[in-house]
Amino acid sequence: MPRVGPVPIGEVSLCGSTDSRSGSVLGPKGNTWSTGWFAVGTTIVPHGLPPDKSQTRRPGLHSVSFIRLSRMLTGALLIAAIIQNNLRHRRIIQRSSGIQLSSLTMDTELYHLKGYSAEHGVHDLTLVVREVGDDYVITCKLPVSDDLLTGQADDCFAALQIIRRKAEGRDWKICCKGARRNVWPSAMSRQMGGGVKAYVLEMGRQGRADSLVDIFDDDDPESYSSVADQEAYAHAWFESLR
Repeated sequence: MPRVGPVPIGEVSLCGSTDSRSGSVLGPKGNTWSTGWFAVGTTIVPHGLPPDKSQTRRPGLHSVSFIRLSRMLTGALLIAAIIQNNLRHRRIIQRSSGIQLSSLTMDTELYHLKGYSAEHGVHDLTLVVREVGDDYVITCKLPVSDDLLTGQADDCFAALQIIRRKAEGRDWKICCKGARRNVWPSAMSRQMGGGVKAYVLEMGRQGRADSLVDIFDDDDPESYSSVADQEAYAHAWFESLR
């Protein structure tokens, strides 16, 4: 139903009655006056005077379509920029690691480490760490043989152990802080931080904040310990706290 009478807006008001459904002003003899841009604003006139047609703004379908088209174009450009940046990131990863990624991902990290083999010595290698759903996937191409290794688990430390076992089976050591004998992550680090940070353990003592290391930091081949020795040490450490 139309709302009859002036509608105060500050010190001025609308003349005539307003239709709450259409947002238009009903003038004398039922003539309809436009009430503003997109039926949201209003045509404001002094009380008692009809609106000047030359001052009344009528957007029509062309204005609405233009605004919507502009917003859609802006959104499309933003999406295109994100995809382009992602493709560039993917190409950088492929060039530096030689690994073909099966899908695009924004959550990818590269770690440039050393690999050691008794037969081939020390060589550069790259770990590609990705988040895939709720899991972490680590991919590595071994030097010399170009064997592609993959480890997938709930956290980075467990995924690193999987890929280290595979490398050990091919007489390669992935030299990083996470491969030290006395390095092990806490349950909180695994659940909240993906197991990237781990403690340097001491028998009979709880892990200390000042002993935290990043498992993907590079390390010397002499500090490497097999996964089996690392697990045995962690088990002995847990027992020492009882």
